[in-house]
Amino acid sequence: MNKIKVIMVQKPIVNPIKFIANSTRLTFKTTSNFKNSIEYEKASDFDKSIVQNLVKADHSPLEHCSYSFLILGASRSFLAQVRTHRLVSFTSASQHYSNWKDADYEIPIEVFEKCEEINSTNPIRQFLKTYQDTQKEYLALQEQFGLDHSVTRQVTCQGMRNNLLITANIRQWLTMLGRRECGRNTSEIAYVSWLIRKQLVEECPDIFAIAGPPCNRYGRC
Repeated sequence: MNKIKVIMVQKPIVNPIKFIANSTRLTFKTTSNFKNSIEYEKASDFDKSIVQNLVKADHSPLEHCSYSFLILGASRSFLAQVRTHRLVSFTSASQHYSNWKDADYEIPIEVFEKCEEINSTNPIRQFLKTYQDTQKEYLALQEQFGLDHSVTRQVTCQGMRNNLLITANIRQWLTMLGRRECGRNTSEIAYVSWLIRKQLVEECPDIFAIAGPPCNRYGRC
């Protein structure tokens, strides 16, 4: 998975702690704080406590600030799984408009672990052969029969690497990381989620320090 890269490409232009705290104050008919929230204003300890309570309670003011990540090299299996989060925005590399003659493929860590377990390289060999055969058929169908790549993409594998842009608000990132960093996912999905959480924690620890699966947030599965 060393070819997978995660890059934060967009973040709130305002202080998310201050903005969300002010959003919460709006529920008490207090609007004066919003006149300053366009500036990247320093958040008070009380602002932080408001937002941290919102994080624990999963309330709607968390939806007013968003982060975008560019995910390079994760498989289309990752794309298929992560897109089940319906309230998140996605833009993916297209197999319809682009011809993937030079496609690369991700081999799951679980395959390497199985090789160690049975002391054999056969699982990796089988994965590589399947990928190579699939790619050959993808190109052969185009070259021999003149089929468009938008049609021959039907024979491609889920392991094909992909480029994906994801934008989600804070509430949805907390939900997504809670689901996808869990060990019940594949190693690839959990790894990408961990890379995202790592950058979010560095950017805004007051919100994302407790992000992740329930065992991390609540001490229980």
